[in-house]
Amino acid sequence: RQVLAALADLPSIHITNAQFWSANFRNLLRLQPQYINFGMLEADGRLFASALPFSGPPDFSQASFFREVVQRRDYAVGGYEAAFLTNRPTLTFGHPVRRSSSEVARVLFAAVDLSLIGQLAAETPLPKESVLLVLDRYGHVLRRTPNPEGWQGQMARDSALFQTLATEREGTAELSGLDGVRRLYAFASLSTGGETGLFIAVGVAQEAAYAAANKTLLRNVLLIALTALLALGAARLHARRHLLQPIQVLTGAAQRLAAGDLSARTGLKGEADLNQLAQTFDDMADALQRRQAEIERAGRQIQAMNTDLEHRITERQQAETLVRASLREKEVMLKEIHHRVKNNLQVVSSLLRLQARNLKQPETIAAFEESGSRVQSMALVHEKLYQSSSLSELDFAAYAQSLTDSLLRSFGT
Repeated sequence: RQVLAALADLPSIHITNAQFWSANFRNLLRLQPQYINFGMLEADGRLFASALPFSGPPDFSQASFFREVVQRRDYAVGGYEAAFLTNRPTLTFGHPVRRSSSEVARVLFAAVDLSLIGQLAAETPLPKESVLLVLDRYGHVLRRTPNPEGWQGQMARDSALFQTLATEREGTAELSGLDGVRRLYAFASLSTGGETGLFIAVGVAQEAAYAAANKTLLRNVLLIALTALLALGAARLHARRHLLQPIQVLTGAAQRLAAGDLSARTGLKGEADLNQLAQTFDDMADALQRRQAEIERAGRQIQAMNTDLEHRITERQQAETLVRASLREKEVMLKEIHHRVKNNLQVVSSLLRLQARNLKQPETIAAFEESGSRVQSMALVHEKLYQSSSLSELDFAAYAQSLTDSLLRSFGT
């Protein structure tokens, strides 16, 4: 591509002297022997100049590289070309010579002998019994290694291998090859300007592909098994000494502690985890024993306090009984006092009324009657207190009603 692009940029590329360009192409071919021909085509596909001699203007308008260049107006990789001018199968590359950005004036081309691909394939180190395939974008086999005879130029478009190459472009797949043998293929595409030019695939028999991995896997499995056996034996010895025995001692002490023996201890010492756990167990048992002693001592104190409290409660109950009896006596005495005061006031009131009947002056009679009413009101107070459940207060509404009724009866209105 670089060679053709450099030629297309030459100022003299539009010279119409065919002999001039044929001579230049021959010189270029001598400098780069990996090519077998250089040339230039007219815009209609007729051969304009070539490093190899030709008679008449051969028509390349149907060549794959020419059609791609004219269609895309850019560099293109052609497909498999049968022997033409070179008498050998070739792979041809094309590059446009532009008169403007959108018009192709001529087409430069360079042809490579397909045997060059065979030489590159022979230099590539491949696994034993592997197959290397190079195909063009149309599905033609450009090279098959080993045993290339009979495969060059064969069409493989309909094969599962080519369909996978054309679809995925790059990757791996387990497929049946062109010879019908199933292999593990790795493949990639060679692209130019976003367009795929060639496909390369390497197929390896599954047995050969996985032989080294299987051998390594078997060796690793054996080493792992041996290591596991040694580790298991060492782990068993270690477990018996550092795990099983301490666990048995710890379990026995825990069972004795659960049965109520707070003096149970493991007696294990050391830096091992289980030994530290056993020491923690012993510390816990010591703490439980101390706590149990404290609980028993506190229980005895609480029992003594309960006994004292019961004695005090009994004394208080007796005192409350005496107080209640005294209160009842005082209440009876107060009621009796109120009753006697009310009776005496009634007597005084009656005497005042009797005396008022013997008087003649209205002012004196009114004074006696008023005094009797007042004494009567006081007597009514003591009567209400005597009848009330409380000796310190009375219902004023009931008292006022009773007083009014008494006054109305006294004054006869």
